[in-house]
Amino acid sequence: MRLKKKAGSAFLTKLLGGILLVLLCVGAYISPWGEIVRQWCKTGWEYIQNRAEWRLGTPEDVMLVGHKRTSREEILNVLHIVPHQQMNHIDFEAKKQRLEKLPWVRQAVIERKLPNKLKITIFEKTPIARWQNKGKYFLLDEEAHPIDDKRYLSEDLILVVGEDAPNHVLELLADLDKVPEISRFVRSAQRVENRRWNLRLRDAEKGMEIILPQTNVAYALAHLDQKNKKDRLLKKDIATIDMRSKGRIIIRPLKEVKSKKVKK
Repeated sequence: MRLKKKAGSAFLTKLLGGILLVLLCVGAYISPWGEIVRQWCKTGWEYIQNRAEWRLGTPEDVMLVGHKRTSREEILNVLHIVPHQQMNHIDFEAKKQRLEKLPWVRQAVIERKLPNKLKITIFEKTPIARWQNKGKYFLLDEEAHPIDDKRYLSEDLILVVGEDAPNHVLELLADLDKVPEISRFVRSAQRVENRRWNLRLRDAEKGMEIILPQTNVAYALAHLDQKNKKDRLLKKDIATIDMRSKGRIIIRPLKEVKSKKVKK
């Protein structure tokens, strides 16, 4: 009976001691000297990380997060994991830079999960359009930069054509976002003389053509959107809609275009 009381008393003493230690730590953190304590803790942990001989495991100990279009094999090849290499001898910044040179990787974050694991978080680029130039096709990312990977060219994205198309595609897409009833039909956009756009609806090559002005594109699209809601233009057999004259819409019916081709 006495042994049980002694054991219970010892456990209670340890529990109270642990609670007291936690309270002291919390008190130190929230005290006026808390910043100093936090800095000491941070410095101490960094010292332990740099001095301890923690060693990296095998490639199976690398956890990958966020990669969809970048394969695990591509990432591991770039990382070049050497089993049981000492972690504080690894140049993680150099590995991060090499990862960010992969076609789809916008940003990579490498975290050490001690004692012997790595967590790699990949933030990939988002394709916004397909770009055709001089017979070659590319994907453009959210900053309108070409993505050097041809595997996903079949994605259902607007096709932009022309040498300087990437320089103006973000502005065009922003203007189209304001008129969803029009933009959902747009399949391609071609730069004309590096000055303005022609849009193709429904079919990237043979669909209805919208001839946009050189400036005030947002205004022209808004005007077209209003006219379409009133007269349902996009439902009619129209070959071209010319928006180059401010405040005016010039329409060429499909029948007129076909009859001219027959006469030729």
